[in-house]
Amino acid sequence: MTSRGDVHSQQVTVIEPLGGRIWPDLVACWRYRHLVGMVTLSHLRARYKQNLLGPFWIVLQPLMTMVVFTVLFGLVARLPSGGKPYAVFAFAALLPWNLFAGIVASSADCLVTSRALLEKVYFPRLVLPLARILSQLVDFSVNLLILAGMLVWFDQVPGPALWLLPGYVLLCTALGLGCGCLVAGAAARHRDMLQVVSFGTRLWMYATPVVYSAELVPQTWRPLLEWNPMTHVVEAFRRGFLGEGQALSAHSLIGCSLITLVVLVTGLHVFHRASATSVDIA
Repeated sequence: MTSRGDVHSQQVTVIEPLGGRIWPDLVACWRYRHLVGMVTLSHLRARYKQNLLGPFWIVLQPLMTMVVFTVLFGLVARLPSGGKPYAVFAFAALLPWNLFAGIVASSADCLVTSRALLEKVYFPRLVLPLARILSQLVDFSVNLLILAGMLVWFDQVPGPALWLLPGYVLLCTALGLGCGCLVAGAAARHRDMLQVVSFGTRLWMYATPVVYSAELVPQTWRPLLEWNPMTHVVEAFRRGFLGEGQALSAHSLIGCSLITLVVLVTGLHVFHRASATSVDIA
């Protein structure tokens, strides 16, 4: 026979129907923060499991991309880099771009790749993209150290805008989460949406001044450039680390922040609705 005290000492989890709630339960994600950490570690291990170089790919991939860009755009095409060494000019932009693209790509397939787990265990579904964000932030932190070493090697002094970069990292992360959740919701029903992510982020990169300076963009195209949230992030990193970068208008930054907020809220809503039925889709 169970005593009254024993009954009240037990923790009871009530799982309510998801259809009546629109937004993800962020409070529940905080309660499951230990699970976020475990999923993050599991995702990091899975990414480099049975790879010859293992976690060294965290550094090698952006460095090899930088070398290719330096040869093609710095030495062959001779694109201007504001008087800075093209290698560090490109790497300063690749750092936030890889964070954004990594968050989008890894979040986009989280419902598809975790379907077996979703069928067996209850937990807030938002744990999955949040864990992907943390794993990408680990890569970002490692490559941040590489950039610091490059600044020393090329004798470059960071600019006064360096202290603003945490805000731009937040903007980049929020935009990546919103886009990733949008695609994850669509990919739960249409797997080919995952192919769109790879192609779409590649096009988006060339629409963002990652390999070239924003100064090269004709004036007629400047509005499109400035209303791209990642343009503000990339140029902010160049201003912060190199003291070199286009100072974009404040009203376009406010507009891009609002765009990011809309994408984030919409993405979370779509993800929440899709996660409620993803395990029922064949």
